[in-house]
Amino acid sequence: MFASLKSKARLALAGSVAAASLAAAPAQAAPVGTIYANGIPSLGGMVTPAGTVWMGSHLWVSDHVQGFCRLDLNAATGKFNINAATCSLAVAETGQPSFDPATNSVYAPDASAQGTTVARLKFDPATETVRPAASIDVGAFGSRVTSSTLGSDGSLYVAYKKSPNIVRIADPSGPTPSVSAVGTADGAAGLAFANASDGSLAPALYIASGAGVAEIDNPAACTGACAAFTTTIVPQTTVNNKVIAWEASAIAATTPDTLYVAKSAPHDFGPKTTIVQYTISTGTAVDYSTDYTAPDGKLQPWTTVSSLSPNPAGGLFVGHDPTNGGIGSLISTLP
Repeated sequence: MFASLKSKARLALAGSVAAASLAAAPAQAAPVGTIYANGIPSLGGMVTPAGTVWMGSHLWVSDHVQGFCRLDLNAATGKFNINAATCSLAVAETGQPSFDPATNSVYAPDASAQGTTVARLKFDPATETVRPAASIDVGAFGSRVTSSTLGSDGSLYVAYKKSPNIVRIADPSGPTPSVSAVGTADGAAGLAFANASDGSLAPALYIASGAGVAEIDNPAACTGACAAFTTTIVPQTTVNNKVIAWEASAIAATTPDTLYVAKSAPHDFGPKTTIVQYTISTGTAVDYSTDYTAPDGKLQPWTTVSSLSPNPAGGLFVGHDPTNGGIGSLISTLP
């Protein structure tokens, strides 16, 4: 069930109040990221992490170049590096991955320019490695499969860069997964499930995109005609009486009531990138973090945040690229 106009108005007002009150808050009050991983020094480090998932006792990362890889501790530096021996290149470029611990299945969408599949990998808890198990074709609905997330109905939901379609894969770990259309959105940089914003507690699919954050309520019941509507999670900026949407580059749900979104300011307004904490039940958003501690110990603003995921120890893993497209991406933790 889609949110009512009254509910949307309430959320918009609450979001505006939260944004206004935050503007006066001192920047140092927000949590600061701490570097967790910096890739393999000999290979120049990571390249734009597209997503991370915790499996077994390790964090795994979808790296733009090296594939889906396990991060191991470098005793000399105290940071985590990609273990090249564990990397899977089942797809040309891995997008936002998903992990189902019930079946030990890992889903890796192909985010390359012509990617039309989602690879299913099998995770071995004993060796903490993965191996290819199957390939699911979703090319009938688009190409460059950027994002994936598992729903409470057991289905895998995927979205594209080159298509507005949102797709559901029923029984993704079975021998014959079924692919069907859910609805449409304005592109997708990331997907996450949480409670619907209308207060119903029904599951909702949230989509991070260049137009902010959109929502599709109860997507399990959608058969292709559900159009995502824009939420107030990411604030809007008015310039010359024109509303400009802030870009959302990553999204994660840590509880059914809590979403985190990486938003980038339009033009030169505000911090370049801010991680927003959004509480669905109250319709309130706060700028949760604007900085991380760089290797030289100095505070630096978040730049090109490309992934967010829950940390089982609490807080978030943040994939970000201070080189803005070069070689030298990082993964940091937030409390």
